[in-house]
Amino acid sequence: MDTGKSQHPVLSSEAKIREHGIVMLNDVTYMPVYGESISSPNLIIALNIDGVLTCEFDTLPVEFKRHDITVLMPNHTLNAIKTSDDYRANLLVMSPEAFEQMKFDNPASYKEGLYYHRQAHFSLDDRQFDDIYSVFKVLNSVCESESLRNSTLKGKLLDVLFGLLAEFRKNNGEVNRQPSQHEEILTSFIEAVTKHYDKSREVRYYADMLCLSPKYFAAIIKQQTGVNASTWISNYVVVQAKTLLRYHRNLTVQQIAIRLGFTDQASFSRFFKKKTGQSPSEYR
Repeated sequence: MDTGKSQHPVLSSEAKIREHGIVMLNDVTYMPVYGESISSPNLIIALNIDGVLTCEFDTLPVEFKRHDITVLMPNHTLNAIKTSDDYRANLLVMSPEAFEQMKFDNPASYKEGLYYHRQAHFSLDDRQFDDIYSVFKVLNSVCESESLRNSTLKGKLLDVLFGLLAEFRKNNGEVNRQPSQHEEILTSFIEAVTKHYDKSREVRYYADMLCLSPKYFAAIIKQQTGVNASTWISNYVVVQAKTLLRYHRNLTVQQIAIRLGFTDQASFSRFFKKKTGQSPSEYR
């Protein structure tokens, strides 16, 4: 089902997410198909109630199916290709500020969440699904409450949620497979790019960060993703640029250029047009 240019449900709730920190979006029945990747600065936990979302996660093909639990860490890329007619999911969305606070207040939840940088989802059996669905329902009630203990309760429920996910992954055999050295390098590379794309677009910068020679590093990324490391980095910057141009119209092109780490608007415009065939203003 192609939803055309409808706005992503998370993006349409940005103001509410910034205000409340954690927001529950229930009965999401579509993912807009833009024909290109999008990226969110938020942590998104999606409980797939029914149907299938076919997509690319960090350029790699994947299907999110019925009773899958999906944890999209901040700033990773998702390209929705299609959703089935019966697709339905509940989403827990955490703002960047709330995510940073979780790292400080709930380090166990944060450490557990790092698993999902390399493996965004896994399947739940019926009992596991019911347990996670129950936690989502309680979180939804807490998010709608005006209680002064609201923040504390959210933190405790997040610990419960990530604790259950760790137990269920273990029960399902998901944690028995250790990633290969090359997969670990790819995970570290992706995490580094999501944090430092506004500082450098050079392959050597990321190779040095991982203490690898640029040639060896580039060969691993090409083998793991099918594209050159430089292309992967540039594509990620383009996704961030398009997101800012499309949804942050209060920012000028000059401001977006600076936010993305370009020295000036002209250099950003040349980069963007070379990659997309359009100037930033034309795309906007």
